[in-house]
Amino acid sequence: MSTVMIGDVIREFLAQHGKQQLFLEQRAVEIWPEVVGKLISRNTHKVSVAKGVLTVFVKNSTLRFELNGRKSEIIEKLNERLGTPTIKELNIR
Repeated sequence: MSTVMIGDVIREFLAQHGKQQLFLEQRAVEIWPEVVGKLISRNTHKVSVAKGVLTVFVKNSTLRFELNGRKSEIIEKLNERLGTPTIKELNIR
């Protein structure tokens, strides 16, 4: 008898029912704090994803400027953690 991870079972089920993208987008929101770190995470809110676009609201313009400069890096890290190119764009507001 082999051991199967519950996450793998859920991903397979969602893929078979056309919902894998929604699962991965929700997962991107969940891992946002881990990817950007505590300081940035504490200063962002209303993190959401729709159709591959992750939208983040920031508390000040300095942070907005920093995140805009790191968009590619953040997208790459998120997709690396997700295991698939789920996030196509990062929208900082």
